[in-house]
Amino acid sequence: SVTKKNTIKFTGRKELKLLIYSLIGVFVFKELQYIFTFLYKNSIINNLFVESLFICFYYIVYPLPIIAVTYYLFACIDKKFKIYERIILLLPAFIMMVLSIISLFVPCLYSVSNEGDLIYGPLYFYLPLMSFGLMIFDIIFCVAYKEKLEKGCFQTFIPIFVAPFIALLFSYFLIFALQRKNFSLIWIAMTLTLTIHYFTYILEIISTTDSLTALANKQRLITYLNNILHSKKRDNIYG
Repeated sequence: SVTKKNTIKFTGRKELKLLIYSLIGVFVFKELQYIFTFLYKNSIINNLFVESLFICFYYIVYPLPIIAVTYYLFACIDKKFKIYERIILLLPAFIMMVLSIISLFVPCLYSVSNEGDLIYGPLYFYLPLMSFGLMIFDIIFCVAYKEKLEKGCFQTFIPIFVAPFIALLFSYFLIFALQRKNFSLIWIAMTLTLTIHYFTYILEIISTTDSLTALANKQRLITYLNNILHSKKRDNIYG
């Protein structure tokens, strides 16, 4: 008889793909915005609405990577979303979408000048508030459930939330304090931390899993026992 070959799997595979695809979407729409701004300023195209449309798309997809990080974290600790939790998580993105579409006609979140420059609207403050709020939630949640992370590798997860948070803080300091328009480091920081996360987390799972049976090996057992012995549940261990 022929049996299927066991493969090494890690939790959150689908959610990690969602995070990567959403990051790609943000980069694509941001670059298209730059392209159409360049084309308009050089009189290659004369339709200002096209530039506004791609700015709108960019702000619509802007919250998706941050939300995808939350989904990935929930998957890694094997926690299921409840209905009200999904609503709370997706509501900021829905508000962002509504404000982006309205800004095509009424300058609330942003507007575009006749010269093709981006102008921040009176409700632009919602963008940093939403971003910081979601990131703080992820950091608090990651700290609260660090013992449930697979193999207890808390140190491989926290940079995914902390590094973009610091980059976002620095970016908005440049935007509001120094009037630097269209400046963002958050997506570069998130891309770098995901790369680090891959090499420190996913490859560690492969190195601590038996390639034939896809079961945890001795090294993974030792890591697990060390995490349990240093946790609050050590009194419940029996042999």
